[in-house]
Amino acid sequence: MSQLLMLDTNVLIFYARGQATGTWLRERYHLEAPRGVLMTSRVVLAETRVFMDRKSAQGQPWNDQKIKALNAILDRLHIIEITDTGIEQAYRNLVVFSEITTKPARQMEGNDLWLAAAAQITGAVLVTCDKDFDHLHQHQITVEKYDPRQPAQGSP
Repeated sequence: MSQLLMLDTNVLIFYARGQATGTWLRERYHLEAPRGVLMTSRVVLAETRVFMDRKSAQGQPWNDQKIKALNAILDRLHIIEITDTGIEQAYRNLVVFSEITTKPARQMEGNDLWLAAAAQITGAVLVTCDKDFDHLHQHQITVEKYDPRQPAQGSP
C-alpha cells in the first residue's frame, strides 16, 4: 500500500492492544509498513500517552507487550508537527468549514481538527473509528472509518 495514511489515536491503541481489531487494522492498513507511508500528528501521540497515563492512574497500567507494540509502530510513523508549513491555515479552514459551511454546523474538538489539518496538508487518508470526521470526508479530506465492533466487516 503506497497511499499515505494518517492514523488516529484509536488506531494506535487498538494496534497496541493486539486483539482482533488490532490484528484486522494491522492487516488491512499494512501497519507494519516501512517508515514513510504511515503518519500521525503530534497531538495524537499526546492523546495516546494520556490514555496510557489514565489507565496507569486507574491501576490498569499497560503491560510490556502493549508498550512494545506501541513503540514499534511509533518508530515507523512520520510525525506531523502543528508548526509544519500550512497546518495553521488548514486548521482555520476546517473550523470555518465545520462551523459555518457544513449544515448543520459541526463543532469539532481541537485535537481532531489538528489531526484533520495534518491529513489535509499531507494528502493522507485519515484512518479512524470516530464519526467526528464524517462531515469532512470527500469535502476536505479522505476518511476511512472502521467499526471496531465488527473488524472483519469493517468499512474502510
